[in-house]
Amino acid sequence: PDQERVVPVVRRFRPLFLPRSVAVVGASGKSVAQGNTFIRHLQESGFQGAIYPIHPTEAALEGLPAYPSLAQTPEPIDYAFVAVAAERVPELLAAADGRVRIAQVMSSGFGERPEGRDLERALVESARRGGMRLLGPNCMGTYSPRGRLTFVEGGVDAAGGVGVLSQSGGLSIDILRIGRGRGLRFSGIVSLGNCADLGVNDLLEYYLADPETRVI
Repeated sequence: PDQERVVPVVRRFRPLFLPRSVAVVGASGKSVAQGNTFIRHLQESGFQGAIYPIHPTEAALEGLPAYPSLAQTPEPIDYAFVAVAAERVPELLAAADGRVRIAQVMSSGFGERPEGRDLERALVESARRGGMRLLGPNCMGTYSPRGRLTFVEGGVDAAGGVGVLSQSGGLSIDILRIGRGRGLRFSGIVSLGNCADLGVNDLLEYYLADPETRVI
């Protein structure tokens, strides 16, 4: 993170808003899990980059080739979506071998409750060992019309000038849905969750530097 400060802020956060490749941890071949839903949202939104499901045993998920780990995809990952049991996440991120830029951990069971605080500290340490920044845990992630990313069904709207930061995933969804009904268009909506690594100040810095954002 200290070395990243020399990189212009808009470029530093490009993987969060305009990823070229997305890995999805938490899709299932037997049921519709959170990872399956996220892949379907990407496909419905017209995401143009590569999508890499990660699974230890499945060869394909949602019609896409699957890979055993984040370190074994054909190219480095800009944005990793992670929705598996909390206790599995630190080891998974630590094994990424520097090939992931930003990991969004949707999983709960971390510092939002007292018994999960040690696991959250381990999560942050593992993300650093894996060479990535961490969004979350316990968050919905990013809605970015420019990057064709969304955490709700219905695709993405045209990009606009409103940038939103919210701790709450539910509130992020409400802002998006009510805003749509009122004609608002967004440069991005980020659900931050527990802010174990990336926090409000980081994303505020991005929106202030982003030429597309007019209102925060």
